[in-house]
Amino acid sequence: LAEYGDGDRWPAILEANRDQIGDPNLIFHGQRLRIPHYVGTATTTAEVYFVNVPNFIDGTEPYVEAVRRSVPAEAPAGGALQELFAGPTMAEQSAGLAVERSGATGFRDLSIDGGIARVTLVGGCDSRGSTMTVANLIIPTLKQFATVDHVKILDPAGTTADPDGPGESIPDCLNP
Repeated sequence: LAEYGDGDRWPAILEANRDQIGDPNLIFHGQRLRIPHYVGTATTTAEVYFVNVPNFIDGTEPYVEAVRRSVPAEAPAGGALQELFAGPTMAEQSAGLAVERSGATGFRDLSIDGGIARVTLVGGCDSRGSTMTVANLIIPTLKQFATVDHVKILDPAGTTADPDGPGESIPDCLNP
């Protein structure tokens, strides 16, 4: 609650964690809670994509699945990416959803201009030889917005395979 500067805002945390908090008087040490960053601001809903692990393992599409999240109305694309990196709720995890971060701990420098969204990964970037990477989640999460036609994902050093060409681009570190 220190993040909000007001202890009376605890209901926002409770609402964001209904899937794992039955009694707000029973929150345990070590329990991982979602902390909504947009308390007190206008919000809208957006889709955030996560890996459908059972489908991916079975080779049955769709490999990713959208869930709805509240995001700040003034910056919905950034809010959607924050929710992506926060990961699925406990209930969503129980349903087989997971986040694949590919070594990244977050993002910076999200910009949308001329239909192209550019976002830089922070913390790391490594596909570990997998065809399922954070790019499979970032691209549909950003392309839902009318202002985004293509997505360019940059590694922490700021490089991507095709920074100026048409279409999507991912850095080499996200290739299998």
